[in-house]
Amino acid sequence: MSTAHTGVEEIFRAVARRRHAHALHPQGRRYRGVLQAAGPPVAGWLAGEGPWRLQARWSRALGLPDGCPDGYGLALRVIAAGGPGTGLDLLLTSSGSGALSRHLPLLRADSRRGVYSTLTGYRLPSGTRVLLAAPAAGGPTDTWRGRRLPLTLGLYSAGGTRPPQLLGTIRLTEPADHDSCSFDPYRHQLSHIHPTHHLARLRALAYAGSRQGRGAD
Repeated sequence: MSTAHTGVEEIFRAVARRRHAHALHPQGRRYRGVLQAAGPPVAGWLAGEGPWRLQARWSRALGLPDGCPDGYGLALRVIAAGGPGTGLDLLLTSSGSGALSRHLPLLRADSRRGVYSTLTGYRLPSGTRVLLAAPAAGGPTDTWRGRRLPLTLGLYSAGGTRPPQLLGTIRLTEPADHDSCSFDPYRHQLSHIHPTHHLARLRALAYAGSRQGRGAD
């Protein structure tokens, strides 16, 4: 392992240990819900017939005071996505919606507005795409503090200049603050649905250091 790689893991471990929480996104709320596929092709990517149970965590990246723009994160685990005992983790960050801006994190004051993105690409059966989530237009809304439920979001894939394709609907239905799963898209992936190798090593070490620092490994 290179010195740079070791340094990334140590930094995230130290920050998480000091905070007694995630190195990034230290403040958040947890939810349970379901994922409903938009059609047969997408449903065929996951095991079973669906809908699939979800665990979710909605969080602030920097943990700034209320009213301050912050980066928002939405972590999802699709339970039994590849069969019993498996999970598929997706980590999305507040971003833009354009062909370039969906790859960049975006600070915003309201978690209910705008798009969330995986930022880097995912390998899907349909090709390499960025995954997006966006609150359903006109539906009930919820802030990251969990004031109103249920919360409905669309899950999309996007590539190039083509319009995003709807993959399914996420519906968060109840708070689950006692859930303690640790999200990591590199530990919880499927052979045909997983992040690309772009920055994968550094990101995996950052997640590992954060887990170790807060005693969640």
